[in-house]
Amino acid sequence: MKICYIVGEIFGHGHYGGFGKLVRVLGKGLIEKGFEVSVITWRRDNQPEIERLDGMLVMSWPYTVSHSISSTFGHFFQYASSVALFKKADADVYINFDPNLSAYLVPRPRL
Repeated sequence: MKICYIVGEIFGHGHYGGFGKLVRVLGKGLIEKGFEVSVITWRRDNQPEIERLDGMLVMSWPYTVSHSISSTFGHFFQYASSVALFKKADADVYINFDPNLSAYLVPRPRL
């Protein structure tokens, strides 16, 4: 089974938040149990676009945090750039701890 975490950070690269730490701990445990785990996150500082951490495939996309009202459209365009990563993850289950616009970008099942 393929599991993909959607999170605003991954524990590392100078960013050490709670959701990022939770993903590292849970993801590593699932890898040990034989699951295939990927992570889609915002790219931080010198973080590569694609890397392996604790056996998880971590894919990141550039995102610039801005609190300006004029940045609203930029915010949506930045999220739109992550769509290809969801296709690449091709997961059976997507888990989003911190609901945000990414939840709407997850491919919908075809019934």
